[in-house]
Amino acid sequence: MKIVYASGTGFTKEYAQMLAQELSLEAYAVKDALSLLEEGEEIIYLAYIRAGGLRYFNKVNRKFKIVAIGAVGMSLDSTQINGIRKRHRINPSVGLFYMQGGYAPDRIKGCDKFVMNIVKKITIKQLSKKQELTDIERDALDLALNGGSRVNKEALTDIISFVKNKETA
Repeated sequence: MKIVYASGTGFTKEYAQMLAQELSLEAYAVKDALSLLEEGEEIIYLAYIRAGGLRYFNKVNRKFKIVAIGAVGMSLDSTQINGIRKRHRINPSVGLFYMQGGYAPDRIKGCDKFVMNIVKKITIKQLSKKQELTDIERDALDLALNGGSRVNKEALTDIISFVKNKETA
């Protein structure tokens, strides 16, 4: 088993490297994996969420056997995970886990930068008007205003357990 990841601003790559170390597996960026790994190889796929989907999912899913997925997003809120499973028609036997990444505006390029600037402005405008913020909203506002990383090893706990249970089954 290998780890394949799609990282736009580096947060997913950080998770992939931590997961690789924890499970003693090799990690490959999507581009490298597509040319270096065997078709049908079992993988753990980590990808950033873009427009409600997992980046490069279809391409990776066609070539490899995905055992588990780590979806990395900006928000503290993981409720979008069910929409991702539905959108990509991910089999229920495939573990799907959410991990909060972060926001690094200086690392975003092209049209993604344009879109994220709009999202940032809307987020700041809407949340700044509110009298009281939930923890999720407070975190979203902090990321929009200051950027930052929320990558942490504890976010990998569930995917690690899932993969270890799969290996022993």
